[in-house]
Amino acid sequence: MFRPLIRLVTLAALAVVAAPRPAGAEFLITASGSFKTSFTFSERFDGTDFFFDDLPPLVDTSPFAGGSFTATYLVPGPPAPPTNQTVGNAIYPFGPPAVLTFTLFNAAGAVLSTGQLDQNAQGFISNNTFGGATNELDQVSLLAEGPAGPGLTLPPSLFGPTQMATYAELLFLDIFDPAVRPGPLSGLGIPTDPAVYALFPQRTPFLGAAPRSTFQFETFLLDGDFENFAGPYQIVSTDVFYDITSVQVTAVAVPVPPTLLVLAAGAAGLGLARRRVSGRPT
Repeated sequence: MFRPLIRLVTLAALAVVAAPRPAGAEFLITASGSFKTSFTFSERFDGTDFFFDDLPPLVDTSPFAGGSFTATYLVPGPPAPPTNQTVGNAIYPFGPPAVLTFTLFNAAGAVLSTGQLDQNAQGFISNNTFGGATNELDQVSLLAEGPAGPGLTLPPSLFGPTQMATYAELLFLDIFDPAVRPGPLSGLGIPTDPAVYALFPQRTPFLGAAPRSTFQFETFLLDGDFENFAGPYQIVSTDVFYDITSVQVTAVAVPVPPTLLVLAAGAAGLGLARRRVSGRPT
């Protein structure tokens, strides 16, 4: 069981500051916002029986309540062609110097956690994905992974092999009625015009709610036969969600070779490929 590529969330308004971007330059998305919610999910199979939500969280999320975040995503330009493209969806792998950085604060403004992720950096684009008469979906998802940080509460490794990593995502999402107005996206390319991101704050009623752009921070542990789900395995995932309330998009001039830029940005760490567990509320 895996999470779907496209996830629905309730949207909130954003304040967006856009700056012109010269052709061919990298661009930096800077986002900030407030704590929304958190949860821990666990699933394990001992070879005979399944057990759900009986393992402790990897991270104590209580200090995050009432706090805030800041994050940046450096998107290389021009983006490479998508590696996987279907009707209404495209996936873009980002090479160097793509990197996602974040800082998480408690309610008093003290730093709780920082991270810099540059493994499996990807962009997911959805344009008119629903194909419905009254509701369409436009989405830009920018994500990356890296090694899990210290201070985690880990269950015993029972089955092996074990993988651990941290995942983070900036999600810009709009659900709209095409008969009333067009969506922010006009195609399946990675947006490089700040004006496109400025369109995502629009509120659009959907299922009695308003769409919300979201920052998600997740730490997960995979142990055992989590690929085939045939033999024993255990999965633990702790997620923290924030509403994005402010976005800035600025051009980044890169006068040095990309490899040097990676060093200057401090991009490092071991990436872990992962698949996302389904059935979680987002």
